[in-house]
Amino acid sequence: MSPYKYRRVLYIEMKFIETEKRCTKCGKELPVSAEYFYRDGVNKDGLRPDCKVCHDSDMKEYLQTERGKKAQQKADKRYYDTINGRLQSVFSDMNQRCNNPKNKRYKHYGGRGIRCLFTLDSFKDYVTDTLGYDTYDEIEGLQIHRIDNDGHYEPGNIEFLAPEQYKEEHRQMKSEKWLLELTVA
Repeated sequence: MSPYKYRRVLYIEMKFIETEKRCTKCGKELPVSAEYFYRDGVNKDGLRPDCKVCHDSDMKEYLQTERGKKAQQKADKRYYDTINGRLQSVFSDMNQRCNNPKNKRYKHYGGRGIRCLFTLDSFKDYVTDTLGYDTYDEIEGLQIHRIDNDGHYEPGNIEFLAPEQYKEEHRQMKSEKWLLELTVA
């Protein structure tokens, strides 16, 4: 019997791990990492074929086209039609009125010393947990209102009102202020 007949051969597969990757757009050799390439689940290495710089410039150009603008508007609409999107928009407006002197309504808010004491996450938590608005449909069309007109945007001093209620509240505040001025004068 030949000793070769029963001999087992062990093949060790040498796996070649790339340390650099060539960008398909600019042709630069860059290290294979998420620092230089966006993640992508389609490719074997899990990274996009074009580098972040090329991808960002392509996206910037795409968003300037009509098709890109429509796609962006559609994505924005989908996001802002959610509770998180609506609350982010309300928070952003609040923050701008209170903190940005270039905002046209700053003089009525930040100029009077009114501050937004929420962070985005604490605002979302307060509205959903404490005020009980869980869906976009519950908050759609409502406006944020400070209960104490001279108070800050802070827990316990905000509520959401329908536009009619909001106008009525402000009408009452103006008449009270006018009466106060008459009695003082």
